[in-house]
Amino acid sequence: MFMEILEDTRREEARSLVPPDQNDAPDVLEHRPPFSEAQLDPEVQTADNQVIDDWIETIEPGVLDQNMDMRRPRTASPSHRSDRTNGSVEEIMEEVEVIPDSEITHQDALFLIEEAEAEAAAVTDAVQDSFFDADEVNNAELTDADEVNDADKVNDAEANTSGDASTPALVDAMDITDASGTIEMIEDTNVMETDAAEDAVEDAVEDAAPDTVEDAAPDAELSETPFGPGTMLPPNWVRREDIDESEEVPQQRCTFTLPSFHLMLGLWSLKYNITQSQYKALVEVLQLLDDVSLIASLPASLGQLKKNTKGQFRSIPLRRVKVPVVSAKLQTLSAPDKRRALDASTWMYFIDPIPLISSLVKSPSFMQQIHQGMAEFVDVPTELWHGVAWGSSVRTTSGQFARYPGPVGDRAAALPSDFVWYRCQKLNCACTSDSRTHIGRINCVGINHTSYITEVRSGDIVLQLQVLLKSSEVPSTLALTARRSGSPIDLMELLIHEDKHVLIAEHQLLSHEPRVTLDYGYQNPLSQPIASPAGHFIVRRILDKEHKLRALYLSSPHRGEQEIKVYGRQHLIDSFDSSTPPISLPYQMFMDGFGLYRTTYKSLMGIYLIFAGMTVDERAKLHNVFAITLGPYGTNFRDVIKNLIALGKLDAGIEVMHDGAMRKVFAFVLAFLGDMPQQNVNCGLLGPTAHVSCRFCLVDESSRHNLDINLVKLGRYHNQTSLLHQLAHQKTGREKSEFCRKYGLASLPSPLFKIAPAQILERFFPIDVCHADGAGLSQMVHILLLEHVLTEYGRTRYLAVLQRFPFPVGWQRLQSPLTHMKSYRLQEHVRASIVAPLLLRCYMERHWISDAFYEALCELFRERQDDPKDIITSVFAAVARSNSAIQQRSMKSKDRSQLEHIIKQARSGVQHIAEAAAIAAEEITPYQSRSRSRSQSVAVTASDWETTPASSQSSQTSLASGRPIETKKSRGIRALQQRPNMHIGLHYPAQSAEYATPWNNNVLAGEHKNKVFKNRVRYTNHREPERDLLSNEYLPISVQLSLNGAIEDNNIPTPELQNLAQRCPMVFKAMWPLGFGLSEEDRDNEEEGLGYFGLVLSPNPLSYKDISLSFAVPGSKVQAQMGIPKQLHQASELHWFIDSICSAYHAEYKFPPFMEIPNNAQWYRRVAMSTQ
Repeated sequence: MFMEILEDTRREEARSLVPPDQNDAPDVLEHRPPFSEAQLDPEVQTADNQVIDDWIETIEPGVLDQNMDMRRPRTASPSHRSDRTNGSVEEIMEEVEVIPDSEITHQDALFLIEEAEAEAAAVTDAVQDSFFDADEVNNAELTDADEVNDADKVNDAEANTSGDASTPALVDAMDITDASGTIEMIEDTNVMETDAAEDAVEDAVEDAAPDTVEDAAPDAELSETPFGPGTMLPPNWVRREDIDESEEVPQQRCTFTLPSFHLMLGLWSLKYNITQSQYKALVEVLQLLDDVSLIASLPASLGQLKKNTKGQFRSIPLRRVKVPVVSAKLQTLSAPDKRRALDASTWMYFIDPIPLISSLVKSPSFMQQIHQGMAEFVDVPTELWHGVAWGSSVRTTSGQFARYPGPVGDRAAALPSDFVWYRCQKLNCACTSDSRTHIGRINCVGINHTSYITEVRSGDIVLQLQVLLKSSEVPSTLALTARRSGSPIDLMELLIHEDKHVLIAEHQLLSHEPRVTLDYGYQNPLSQPIASPAGHFIVRRILDKEHKLRALYLSSPHRGEQEIKVYGRQHLIDSFDSSTPPISLPYQMFMDGFGLYRTTYKSLMGIYLIFAGMTVDERAKLHNVFAITLGPYGTNFRDVIKNLIALGKLDAGIEVMHDGAMRKVFAFVLAFLGDMPQQNVNCGLLGPTAHVSCRFCLVDESSRHNLDINLVKLGRYHNQTSLLHQLAHQKTGREKSEFCRKYGLASLPSPLFKIAPAQILERFFPIDVCHADGAGLSQMVHILLLEHVLTEYGRTRYLAVLQRFPFPVGWQRLQSPLTHMKSYRLQEHVRASIVAPLLLRCYMERHWISDAFYEALCELFRERQDDPKDIITSVFAAVARSNSAIQQRSMKSKDRSQLEHIIKQARSGVQHIAEAAAIAAEEITPYQSRSRSRSQSVAVTASDWETTPASSQSSQTSLASGRPIETKKSRGIRALQQRPNMHIGLHYPAQSAEYATPWNNNVLAGEHKNKVFKNRVRYTNHREPERDLLSNEYLPISVQLSLNGAIEDNNIPTPELQNLAQRCPMVFKAMWPLGFGLSEEDRDNEEEGLGYFGLVLSPNPLSYKDISLSFAVPGSKVQAQMGIPKQLHQASELHWFIDSICSAYHAEYKFPPFMEIPNNAQWYRRVAMSTQ
């Protein structure tokens, strides 16, 4: 009878330990997936693990959830074991050692069987005095084969006196019974002995069991269970084998006594965590002391010392102006305070850009980092001067032009956007044999550094011309079509051949054709056509890629054309084509609002300059991001821009004394940078959530999913947008609101025309690929995978594999996407998108995928008859390829030629995943199963799935009986296909041609500058943070320029300052790390790890952890003094250094050493050594 009560109690206890939802979730131990850790490491699977796996499969579901443990008597001598049957239960329990189930071996099993009968008698005599709490015993985790023997994850099963007093008095006998039962599962060969042991134990228990529960526990009150509150637990005991195996860590003591100054300096450094570099800088300063009395004369206040130090230098001027405060933006004020703030104003602080630019131009080390001159044609474009934006501008060239034929010294400059006559020099062309020549338009001018332009020598000027067709050269069929449409081609009309460009050398130019009129009013519903003067050519139509004619107004003006329109051709020639060439400083302007504090809403508008003539690596460094202003909180963006009129003067050009002569300096905007909402504000359009929100076309929100939309027909062109703003200005009230909503216009045009009057709206505001694809598309598809594609079990397995999946060198591990997805940074989203297809390809199984999603995907891709696992993997592979193409500093030639297809393939795949998830989330009426008929669904074939929008392939949602009913969840999933970043990728190819690569317009450097200001504000008094932040930002820049001789009006002469820089190099390097104030030798040794904020998708720079060493050999002295070549691949395999590296590699990593140094091997930071 008592055994029945005991068994019932065990069952109730087991049920209480099982989570409520365990019956619904798959049992990991009962249903083991095909995946195992052996797939990650084949050597992990051993014979012992196989035995344990077989044992796990024989266990009943829930056995391991009962927190049962197996006890093994401690190893003892035979005499000791023979005396144990006469001992008490307490003495026996002292000899018992708790071991986890995973450590049961064959010898343990035989030993437990042998001891079972002997201990049964002892249990009979001492059953009423024995209490043991087994509820707190933790079982060893048996989730994976490689964790079975992991002793770190097994907690000692000790008795817990503070635990729940609900364990029966005969739990020891029960444990012995369970031990025998478990042993039977481990060793089948001992079945007979195990049965005998169980019988002996059960007989002993039945003999010792009292007739009633009261007899078993006389002092306990009766309750529904035999575990009353009166049950006492035994006190804790100390095992005899608990020996303290720890050892004292030796303390390093000095044998000498420090001087008091050294002692206090050491305590100060320990208190404030002074770093090695800070300590070295302090030592350098202290070593300047010749007289100790200088310490006594230090100001008592640190603020006074800082103030005196700032006063020694002539800093870049900081200006201020009163700007009105918009009360509606003061969200932290109450309603009455906002009303009182209607007429309020605040100070706006900004750096005067004219003295800043003038000082930078005078700095030789700064100008050495700036590219001066024409654009460059290269095989793999990476820099901004490799793109069309640089080569199509008149002002970027610093006075370097291609020139028309003429007398030496009097050759006129050929400006970009000029219409010219030229000879093509093709053997079969008539222009080589008679006076007939071709006419074209200069699209881009640059220096040839390519291998594919064989007609022009390397280093010579090459011109890219847009071909124009004269009326006599137009195909007859095209002329007939134009005549039938009522718009015949005139005799003096020229057609722009959109899809045809030619590359010619400078000597192939014949002359300039100034008699050409551009008619943007032809067939334009917003303006009137222009009458061409007599004898002038007229351009009013374009022959597109499909050999169809469209009006010229459906195109944007050329950069050079817009500059000539704003400043005049003669003014540009006089300014740039002069005996003293000007200095061109095009820059990118970053604009973004950011919160200055975490706990208080105080948003500032950061406006920074990043010089376009620097390399992509230099532009990513913080010291090359120059803050102009921090627009104060609560002010209007237009008011902030209106007060930066000095930038407009720089755009038109200023004169600066440079090298003893006055030279013109043109600092102008090449592109504005910002995230999607800010860029829409910059160009005078509504935000991304508007009905029409794209900056490049007029697509509405209902068509954003369409990847085959006609971008030319719906293009948002500069002249048209300007006309639309003029029409909106003439309207008022509701009529104006509806008009602006229809075209996605803000109520006022862009205020940036004040500082960049020659801007082109659809070209000067490029897309930030980091946010659009990194934090947009990549995050979207990852969330779809985790929330809608995978089951709970699939997510668990996905995370388990991801945690062990090998990452490329330099990549940090990812946090769990199940819990930290929303806190991922841009880099982490892209890295996850690269790793995901490899992981899914290698490890994903059918039971990872939700049944509903699996069926929906099979239905959506019915004609393809592919495995849904392969379809999912291919979508993630397409996203990875898209990211690898646009998220890098350089783009492969193959990717550039196929960029449009790559972008569409990735977005189409994500749309199909979203559509399948939406179908799986729909409710199905009882009249129909999940599988749909062909009449309700359009299957995707193998040929069209990559380009056809998913929404056009989905079933027609209907509320009719027997049709799927769209739910709130399915509508939310389908809405992902209409997001702006799903459409914005269609404009990447145009941006790639304009700026060399999409990556050149990322906002990471500007956003990192925002984070720096958010960190520095903690060290201000918070009264006027904008003033303090800008003042502290430009103090090191002023010192830096003074060190270079660009600023001379200082209290400290430049030679003395340079002497201090030589004696205290750490102090100056700490003020501006990696700055342009360093010498060439210092720059050769500079550390570049902090300068790159982009994604680690390219081999340079390497992102290894910093190495802290005592000494370092300058890179310039490596070859001279150590005999080691700077280019490692030039060293022979027998070189002593290569042999040492191979030996160290083998000793450290236990892998065979490499046989040769690859060509792309580079030095990491420095060649260093340590004497410690």
